[in-house]
Amino acid sequence: MSKSSRRNFIKQLGAFGAAFALTGRGAFAGSTLSETRDFEFLVVGDSLIWGQGLLEEQKFYHLTREWLEKEAFGGRRRVNLTNKSHSGASINLRPYETQALEKAEISEAEFFHREVNLSFPSIRAQLGAARKLYENPATVDLMMLSGGITDVRLTTILNPLKDNDELRGEIARNCGEEMFRLLEDAAARFPNALIAVVGYYPFLSRQTPASVIFNNLLEMYEVAPPLKALINNPLNRSLLGRYRKKMIERSMIWWHDSTREYQKAVARLNEKFDRPRAVFVRSPITEENS
Repeated sequence: MSKSSRRNFIKQLGAFGAAFALTGRGAFAGSTLSETRDFEFLVVGDSLIWGQGLLEEQKFYHLTREWLEKEAFGGRRRVNLTNKSHSGASINLRPYETQALEKAEISEAEFFHREVNLSFPSIRAQLGAARKLYENPATVDLMMLSGGITDVRLTTILNPLKDNDELRGEIARNCGEEMFRLLEDAAARFPNALIAVVGYYPFLSRQTPASVIFNNLLEMYEVAPPLKALINNPLNRSLLGRYRKKMIERSMIWWHDSTREYQKAVARLNEKFDRPRAVFVRSPITEENS
């Protein structure tokens, strides 16, 4: 992703500025409140928002914090960042995951290294952990979150042997209904926060090299690395062209359907209030980058 794309993405987050203006709180309007109180910025979610594998200064919550302090507030207001996101986090834990944690005597609220791909603490549990840090949760101004991919699961999205309608159902349930319930919870816990829901992107496209797609397929079925090098050759890639097309098709279904469901969840939440409580922010990553 180019520097221009990253900057445009950060500027998209400026959409919440308009929503803040509509709340009457004047967070971006240079009011007395904005000049005397720190701006509280909370981040929850999965590896997308955590920025797995990136340096801290490359992560978009870090870039957003810098943009707020330097450009939105012109250096007149400090932005305090609280980050509870981590790689692998799901919106809700599945029953077997809860049972496994109980058997291992590990609390669902226990945090491990954020780069380790674990479903717990769930994003809902992250909200609970964050709530305990604030004496007054009404002081949280902005919450940024992502979620849903680990509930649908990447292995399901890219599996060429799965049914497309089943995938659409999983996306609707997790990125639509479950995301809406998560947003309701977030809005209740932090009554003044505007919630920025960050969207995902297509994992594969027609512009993705066939060798990369084939390698993903072999990884999905846990083929050992030495065998992958032997199997992933031009002849076999041509024979598996049908699977390649199906994986690309399912990747695009994920991208388009998840975007639509997040937008619907945000709209449903906003209908419950007399002022905007959430905005959806599109990913700058498109077919050309995937």
